[in-house]
Amino acid sequence: MAVQLVEGCLYYVDSEGNRVCGDQFAVGSGSMYAYGVLDSGLRPDLTVEEACDLGRRAIYQATYRDAYSGGTVNLYRVHSQGWERVSQDDVLSLHQQFASGSA
Repeated sequence: MAVQLVEGCLYYVDSEGNRVCGDQFAVGSGSMYAYGVLDSGLRPDLTVEEACDLGRRAIYQATYRDAYSGGTVNLYRVHSQGWERVSQDDVLSLHQQFASGSA
């Protein structure tokens, strides 16, 4: 899942090697839930932290609402210097955070 294109190009590459250029992607059985979050929170002036929070929430919604998705949200950031792991969160912990309003 990618949240926003800031500079350069963002591509979704499927399992057969097809590449699609775009500015946001959500794929898989939970993607409709993720797109709901992205559509309501995506804007061009997001900070990196805000974009990561939006991505985390979108992945959480897709994972929590979809029975075929996993129980962990792994969030990575790709940038000009490479990539970094931002966070790894248990979906139940995120659910409790979001339900209590502390996130």
